[in-house]
Order: sequence, then C-alpha cells, then structure tokens
Amino acid sequence: MANTMQSLQEIYSVRQEMADAKQEIEQGPLQLKGSQVKVDKAVAAVTALKEAMKTLRKTSDAKELQLKTSEARVADLKAKLNSTTNAKDFSAIKEEMSRIETINAQLENEGLEMLGEQEKHQEKIAAAEKEVAAAAEKHAKLKEIIDNRVNKNKSFIDGLVARLQKLEAELDGDFRGQYERLMKTKGDRGLAPCSSGSCGACHNAQTPQSQQELAMGRPVFCSNCGALLFRA
Repeated sequence: MANTMQSLQEIYSVRQEMADAKQEIEQGPLQLKGSQVKVDKAVAAVTALKEAMKTLRKTSDAKELQLKTSEARVADLKAKLNSTTNAKDFSAIKEEMSRIETINAQLENEGLEMLGEQEKHQEKIAAAEKEVAAAAEKHAKLKEIIDNRVNKNKSFIDGLVARLQKLEAELDGDFRGQYERLMKTKGDRGLAPCSSGSCGACHNAQTPQSQQELAMGRPVFCSNCGALLFRA
C-alpha cells in the first residue's frame, strides 16, 4: 500500500498540473474577448463620430445652398433695381435687398462656424482612429502571446497525459478498477489529499479510523464526498 499511496500522490500532482494548464488554455479566449471588446468599442466611437460628421456636412451644405439661393435673389433684385423708374418700387427693392443681405451675412458667419466645427470634428475622428489602431495592435500582440501559451500548454499536457497513463497503469489491478470508476464519475475531485485530518476536496474532518488507516499508508474514501484520500 505504501507504493499505492506514493502513486496516488504522484497521480494527484500530475492531475493538478494538467488542471492548471487547462485553466490557462481556457482563460485565453476570455482574455481575447475582453481585448476585442475594447477594439469594438473604439471602432464604434469612430463610426459615431463619422455619422456626426455626415450630419454636420449635410447641415453645412443646406446652409450653403440657402446662401447661394439668397445671393441669386439679390442679383435678381439688383437687375430689377437698375431697370425700375418707379420711386416706390425702387425703395421696396432696396429694402428687400437689405433684408436678404443681412440674412446672407448671418448665413456666411454660420457657414464659417460650421467649417470650424467640421475641422475640430475631423481632428476627433483622427484621434479616435489612432485609438482603434492602438487597440487593434494590442489585441494582435495579446493573441500572439495567448496562442503561444496555448500551444506550450497543449504540449505540456500531452507529456502529462503520457506520464499519468504510466502511473495509473502501475496501480494494482483491483484497486485500479475502483480508481478508474471514481475518476469517471468524479473527475479530478475524485482524488484528494488528506491534511490535518480533513478531506482536500470537501474539507470535512475524517473519522479517527480513517485517519489511522491513512497514517498506516492506506488510502481511504472520504465519508462525506466519497473522494479517494491519500496522506498528504
């Protein structure tokens, strides 16, 4: 049984190493998902800014069209002014021209302000696009690191599997059958160390008899969770 106890200790150690390696592999996609969220967020910010720019340009184009229409109206009124001989009509045309020219001046100022807004907005877009590039580059580097880590862990696990199979094959025939059934139903939680009289899987205290059996180098089953216990 001393050899069995030692084998179980080694098997447990190998299984723990395998579990740690598998956990690192599983964490990879989660890390990449978080990184991709940052990239997507940066891309969405650029998209929103570009949509806002479209609205600014549309408004600017509408004001420019309004200004051109008003300027054409002024030109038409000037022509009428030059051809009129009626003092009353002359005065009315002058007033209308003055009113439209005031509106045109306001439209010109608004147009200049909108051009300024577009320039500032374009700067925001450029800055946001840099953030996208930076996030994408960081994501690519992280993916490379994780891919390398996954490949190393997979190779490491392959080696551990071979070692585990060798250790399991060395267990006594009858005991190996019990062990295999337990591993099939409980997985890694089917084997645990017993330290300070408590099960390493469920942490429940073991009976004095079980502790005595362990002290004599005999593996026992946890009275609470059924895990196969060995002396730590």
